[in-house]
Amino acid sequence: MLGKVERVTDVAFILDDGTGKIDVNRWENESSDTKEMADVNDGNYVIVNGGLKGFQGKRHVVAYSVRRVTNFNDITHHFLHCIYVHLELTKSNSRLPSQINASTGIPGHANQVRLPNNQATTFSASGNTAGNDVSSLVMSVFHDPAIIDREDGITVAYIIDRLKLPEEVIKEVMQKHIDDGNIYNTIDDLHYRSAMNG
Repeated sequence: MLGKVERVTDVAFILDDGTGKIDVNRWENESSDTKEMADVNDGNYVIVNGGLKGFQGKRHVVAYSVRRVTNFNDITHHFLHCIYVHLELTKSNSRLPSQINASTGIPGHANQVRLPNNQATTFSASGNTAGNDVSSLVMSVFHDPAIIDREDGITVAYIIDRLKLPEEVIKEVMQKHIDDGNIYNTIDDLHYRSAMNG
């Protein structure tokens, strides 16, 4: 936590984890919110829960809770999560020549880590995607050069129309990408953009 600025209605600060910095805003609506922010100071390791928002082309976090780190294993966990997300994002953008997985018949890459088939991001249906990773398909829509520069992002309806997959499957995969920080809301709660496109 860096640059803590306390105002009457909110507290603003910069969150820096070594991989990058982002502005954070914590609105103080109740006395418990004020006490929570009084317990943390510049230089403290903190855990922030909140939502990623965009305004005028700049991303920031609106924090729902901010608390000091008491178990330093949380820091190790955070860095492992950063590595995992980085590998997932770079895997989907890999331009290596495809190889066919002999056991599944699905195109893949030699260095690609496949999720187990019981993961929520895998969808198999006869005549539809035949086992393709829906998660990668959704992200490929976000990384399409034709829409990559759209400041307002794209809607779930656009992705459903483009991929011709069931709405509930797309929404489940989208929620996982939101939770993982791969995509974020732009102009409203219906428009999304890839975090890699920023």
